[in-house]
Amino acid sequence: MSRHRILLMCSQQLFGESMEEILRLHADMDLIGTCGFDENIHHHIAESRPDVVVLIGVDSQSDEMVRLTSAIIEQHPEVSVVRAGLTEKVIRVFSSQRLPAHSVNFLEVIRDLPVAYKT
Repeated sequence: MSRHRILLMCSQQLFGESMEEILRLHADMDLIGTCGFDENIHHHIAESRPDVVVLIGVDSQSDEMVRLTSAIIEQHPEVSVVRAGLTEKVIRVFSSQRLPAHSVNFLEVIRDLPVAYKT
């Protein structure tokens, strides 16, 4: 079974810790690291080689989240980005690959993303 390698980036520590716990409970997901928005995300991506970067913020449509998503997709086209806001019931998936948009379940969205680096 291929495991999705996930890098979690969250602006809210308490919510980030909760997301870590959720992701660690699933055998097909490998949480390879966490960081805040102020850290060098491109360095983390280059070193950890995730399949998915999960961005969690207060507002998933904020200028900061939009710029960060664009930069990740541009500099790391093999990585998919899952973006969610704390005040929304919407999960946005960004990828340079075509994906079917058939699930609203957060974990199923990640499971449906392609695995770029097989372990």
